[in-house]
Amino acid sequence: MPIMQYPIIINPLEIHKEWLSDLKRQIETNLYHEINKKVLSEYEEQIPDYIDLWGSQGVLGKDRYLKKQYVLLGSQQPEPPNKPEFDPFIDFNNPLAVILSIIFLPILLFGLLFAVIFYLRDLSDYSSDYSIYKKALKYYNSNIEKVNENNNKRHYHLNIVNYRINTMLKSKEFQNIITQELESSKKSFLKSTMAPQKSIVPVTRGLSEIFFLEYLKSYFDYTNITIMTGMVLNFYYPDFVIFHHDGLYVDVEIDEPYVGSSKKVIHYYDPKNDCFTDSARNEYFVENKWAVVRFAERQIFKEPELCCLIIADLINSIVGSSLMKDYSRLVKISKENIWTLDQADEMALFNFRNSYIPENFAKYF
Repeated sequence: MPIMQYPIIINPLEIHKEWLSDLKRQIETNLYHEINKKVLSEYEEQIPDYIDLWGSQGVLGKDRYLKKQYVLLGSQQPEPPNKPEFDPFIDFNNPLAVILSIIFLPILLFGLLFAVIFYLRDLSDYSSDYSIYKKALKYYNSNIEKVNENNNKRHYHLNIVNYRINTMLKSKEFQNIITQELESSKKSFLKSTMAPQKSIVPVTRGLSEIFFLEYLKSYFDYTNITIMTGMVLNFYYPDFVIFHHDGLYVDVEIDEPYVGSSKKVIHYYDPKNDCFTDSARNEYFVENKWAVVRFAERQIFKEPELCCLIIADLINSIVGSSLMKDYSRLVKISKENIWTLDQADEMALFNFRNSYIPENFAKYF
């Protein structure tokens, strides 16, 4: 299985992408119907109505044979009905059948009588059907050329209409309309996000949070961005909340391998169960339409500006803002594998955090 790494970046639109795909499809469908109606109105006088050769306007009216066959033909050439054959119920080439027929002569005569009755009925129907067939064939030969010419003309103009519709849908103008509709809908999606509350109890901030806050304030010095600390969402306390005024909340977390004072391990990955200790927490935020980004504490101390870039890039990808101050540096941030419980215990044993915490902060550690 792949090794999990910091930074962990979760875009709520990616998690809710099925909703986004359905939304885009609906926007495109509505736009298609609008364009279709507009273009069809322009060509209305040029497009003839479709003619069904065997429709109610045909000379065949509501004859039984019409219902039986020609309604299903469309504009195909009619075929003659099958002539019935007399079936006496007896195979006279079979001696045993002949002997049995002689023995049961009364039953044979009764059966033959019914066979004759059914045959005469079928013959009468055939005569009627054949008369209709001749009428239909004459009608077909007289009208098929006109019908085909009409329907081909209709088909030709409808192809032009469809070409114009598809061309318009692919044009930059209409693609921009789709993009604008999507952006508007995404904003509505974000507006329904659950907002955090100010914690009524004091929230203790760690060294890395104190250190990183100054970088966040410096980098995100925008009128449409608010940086919040000491907030709570239900029973979760984010390290930082970055709020974009289009309605996006970003949960920014800094994960250290252990608590400095007690050496207790608090964040780790369990490879046996393929589980990260904060997975449920991440899912809760994303289900409530928050974005989530988690950094390893060492990344914050070693590359704080690049961490700000990653947050800015995440915000840009969701609300389309321009918060990137140096996009070229974004790819340079170092990845860090998420430690296991055993690795975190070893880190605590050897005071691993002291190796990257700056000296002016280490004295508080």
